[in-house]
Amino acid sequence: MQKLLLAIDGSEGCNKAVGKVLEMAEEMEIEVTALTVLDKYIPNTYSEAYARELYTNREEMKKNAQNMLDSCTESLQEKVSNLKKVVKVGTPSEVICETAEKEDYDFVVIADKGEGAVKRFLLGSTAERVTRYSPISVILIK
Repeated sequence: MQKLLLAIDGSEGCNKAVGKVLEMAEEMEIEVTALTVLDKYIPNTYSEAYARELYTNREEMKKNAQNMLDSCTESLQEKVSNLKKVVKVGTPSEVICETAEKEDYDFVVIADKGEGAVKRFLLGSTAERVTRYSPISVILIK
């Protein structure tokens, strides 16, 4: 059985990545973990009241991320016998690479375009960094 880490951000590209995992599920037995990562950056220089508000927003963001994961992976429920859905907080590319290595996955599946064009130009894409730094094979979906 192959263990796949499916990185999802809710973009249109994610639908293509899910489609690829569905194809793989027809050809082999796979175990899939769908992972989405909320960016960790929250400045620590704010007042206690503002920090509480940010924490509340972060909890809402986690709930929204879980709903997005549920929606994006709905088609996998029938085809994949072992499907986990995980929301983590951190720098997306770092969390994806660390999770892939620590939890002994065989492949990372990720869409090549998720973020907006301006953000991707300024910061580089998560998919690019995962492809470059992942300790395991990456299946990049275009």
